[in-house]
Amino acid sequence: MTNNEIILEAIKTAFSPEQIHTMAAAHHSAEQLASMAAHIQVKPDKNGNTADPLQIAEAMSVAGMFHTYNEWKQQGLQVKRGEKAALAVPLWRFTDKPSVAQRKAMAEAKAVKAVSAAEQKLVDDHPNDPHYYKKLSYLFHRDQVEVPAERPAVHVKTAEEIRAYNAQLAAQRKARRAAAAQQSAPVVIAQTAHKDLNDNTTETGVILAVPQQLDFATLASNVLA
Repeated sequence: MTNNEIILEAIKTAFSPEQIHTMAAAHHSAEQLASMAAHIQVKPDKNGNTADPLQIAEAMSVAGMFHTYNEWKQQGLQVKRGEKAALAVPLWRFTDKPSVAQRKAMAEAKAVKAVSAAEQKLVDDHPNDPHYYKKLSYLFHRDQVEVPAERPAVHVKTAEEIRAYNAQLAAQRKARRAAAAQQSAPVVIAQTAHKDLNDNTTETGVILAVPQQLDFATLASNVLA
């Protein structure tokens, strides 16, 4: 069975004919489904029963609404946040790597040194083993996906903008250093004058103070003393 046939059989098993009809009608008009049914040729089964072409068309249309996460992504659509897979079915996948059984057999043969030179050359000349294998795949319905929101364009700063920003940072650092230096500079809190009795000269003194954090405990002890 092909992957399309596997998905179609999974749809028939997971959903009733009424559910399949509802899902098909939600995304296809009656005319579209009738046109699909007109191109379907059915043959009686071993019991002489003939399937309804319209039901087959509806099931086929619904099967086409289920894809894997990567398949929807390739179509430019994104699975909605929080959505869980609606179906889990084993589908065929292709690989050109050796199968697990082949790798295990070769490793065991090498361990017991049972690989002949001719066998080793064959492996070296043909390291790959193209084949199909089945893997459980998770499918999402069309109603579970949406067009992804466009991301805002990333603005790359020009050299001029970078230089201006660096100059702004340098100016801010310079201003902070100037403010810190001004706070730590001594200030004049009093001027005193006295006259020398011997030579009748007057000297003026300046008392400087450096701002510092007040020690209230020391200040209280000085006052009480």
